[in-house]
Amino acid sequence: MTVIEHVQHIYSCRQCEKEGIETPIITAKMPAAVFPKSLASPSSMAYIMNQKYVEGMPLYRIEKQFERLGVFLSRQTIANCNIWCNEVALTALQSLERVTTST
Repeated sequence: MTVIEHVQHIYSCRQCEKEGIETPIITAKMPAAVFPKSLASPSSMAYIMNQKYVEGMPLYRIEKQFERLGVFLSRQTIANCNIWCNEVALTALQSLERVTTST
């Protein structure tokens, strides 16, 4: 497992703060999350989907496998990742497949 830390910097004008002028605050952009309100990366979601659907591994085994690696994910979180991938990502792929086969 590799942990990638994204640091979001927030900038303001110190001179404006000293003079009592309205302080403009600028926030740096962060990469968009793949799974809304989650820290899951595309590769971790792909790994979970592979373990579940290709390897046929039940969620409790995937949960234990992550625990042995030092990553504590609940079975519910893993299930939510699977549900989201099935509803959003795979639906988009099916739509793309329909467009490709119809032309």
